[in-house]
Amino acid sequence: RYAVFAIQLTGIFFTLSTAWMTVRIGERVFQNAESNFGTSDSGLHRYLPFVLILLYYPLNFWSLMGMETGMLAFFLTAGILLSLKYSYSLNRPSSLILLMAGSFGLAFLTRNDSLVFAALSFLFLLPTLKHGRRDVYLFLAAGVLYSAFILGQTAFRYFYYGEIMPNTYTLKLVGMALDERLRNGWGFILPFLKETGALLLVALAGLTLRFSWKRLYLFGFFLVSVLYQVYVGGDAWNYWRIMAPTMPLLFL
Repeated sequence: RYAVFAIQLTGIFFTLSTAWMTVRIGERVFQNAESNFGTSDSGLHRYLPFVLILLYYPLNFWSLMGMETGMLAFFLTAGILLSLKYSYSLNRPSSLILLMAGSFGLAFLTRNDSLVFAALSFLFLLPTLKHGRRDVYLFLAAGVLYSAFILGQTAFRYFYYGEIMPNTYTLKLVGMALDERLRNGWGFILPFLKETGALLLVALAGLTLRFSWKRLYLFGFFLVSVLYQVYVGGDAWNYWRIMAPTMPLLFL
């Protein structure tokens, strides 16, 4: 029972840390934005996302019940925050992009399908390559560091289990036709879209009326998680385990 208690304590840490980093991401996204509520430093921008995350049941449920969801949300928001800091920094310190790669690498070890999130962040940083050779080298170094996590775990899996792909790949994708999988995935995601429909409409309105690449970047993570959930044909459990780590970004 003490092992279970220890896992629940880590879940509390990951949830609180995710909420705090989401607030920091919001500061980066809204720092130059005008608001009907005043400045970007208003309490609404700063504290409402924090409260919404703590009130979002699926993220709390999975984090406190021992699944990887809370830890993935922690590494995901850390990587996004670092990518924003690096992208909009004047001198672009090498530590930021390397720490970003490390965060996404740990996210990959947490759940391999977080690869789609890391790919989105590296795409977001592509414009930094035009600033000079140093930025190109840093981008490549970050890519090599992230790849080391993938290759290292794949090598371990092969030598330990004799398999290249994780067992979740075999369980979810092997032997099921794509059209059948997509039908199952769409049927699974519909209740989630209905449940979050009002919030999603508000987010889309905010993205449309006050468009910025940073807002689109954040919305992209939510969109990718939904499309990925449909692609793999749903999930074994309810409470939106796949989408929950990206919900803090939708709140922003």
